[in-house]
Amino acid sequence: MLRVVLAALAAGALSACTTAPTTAAKPDTFWTVHHGTYNKAEQPEFMDCVFDGFLGAQNTAIATHVRQTKRAFGYRVDVIAQAFQYIVADIHDDGTYELRRSKYSDMLPFSKEVDASAACLKKFAAS
Repeated sequence: MLRVVLAALAAGALSACTTAPTTAAKPDTFWTVHHGTYNKAEQPEFMDCVFDGFLGAQNTAIATHVRQTKRAFGYRVDVIAQAFQYIVADIHDDGTYELRRSKYSDMLPFSKEVDASAACLKKFAAS
């Protein structure tokens, strides 16, 4: 029991000392994995493809979840754990798409999400 309390205190102290890696707080910690264009007439279907691909790729051993949000430029689908963003897919209203990874995602297996993203981009490619 003492270990649990000490671990919780250590985690709390560490979390107060740093900002979580997000595209807003630490944009320099993300790099583009791939980008391209999709058929913007099929934006809802493309967005569903990316979301479902990320969701289907989730590793049950990692406490992450997939989130979809409306943004000023279009939509974002990301894989997060607490306040940490690991994978970020920006689906712009103009038909452009970008997938970025956090440098912290290298320590975790996210290749299935990257593969799912690439498959969606291929399936809904702009002609």
